[in-house]
Amino acid sequence: MRERTLRFGRGTNAVYPERMLRPIDRLALEMLVGDSTILDVAREVSAALTEAGLEGGVVGGVAVFLHGYRRSTVDVDIYASDLERLAAALRERGFVWEADARQFRRGEVPVQMLGVNDRLPFRPERFGEVDGVRVVTLGDLLSMKLASGTGSVTRARDLADVVDLVRTIGLDKSYTPRIATPYRDAFKRLIDSIRDEEAGAK
Repeated sequence: MRERTLRFGRGTNAVYPERMLRPIDRLALEMLVGDSTILDVAREVSAALTEAGLEGGVVGGVAVFLHGYRRSTVDVDIYASDLERLAAALRERGFVWEADARQFRRGEVPVQMLGVNDRLPFRPERFGEVDGVRVVTLGDLLSMKLASGTGSVTRARDLADVVDLVRTIGLDKSYTPRIATPYRDAFKRLIDSIRDEEAGAK
């Protein structure tokens, strides 16, 4: 496993593991979304972030997939420290702005932007790289999902993502320190529930 240093706009550096998707993972993604276009778009958005010198990365369904749980998704969700600069970088690359939907589009793939001014229950701060995609780290992704899923009954999909990632990767309570402090208790309770369910199924 290689490591990559990410240099952000404010001059802070962070080193996170860099993973490459296995061929079977790429095939699974292509089968789930119809082709590899969504991953190509995620790479393009990542390149735009880097060129603009912005902090941020891919979140949402693509991030869940890249961190190990294979599920379908239809768009690319991107978090950035400055949405105006990101929008300018995307326009330079030929992304089309759809004012009615308040999103960009690259071919058939929608690109949703999230920023520091959006009302997010948790704002990610750590990003790494997986297969050429700048992506939120697993700890911050789980924290985002826990914050959203425990804060609204309409966001059950987010808690399901946490459960699926925990089961797929084999996480346990030793991973708790990587979860944002306000959501650590929820993470541990979820781990207990998953283990109780697994024990009952035996």
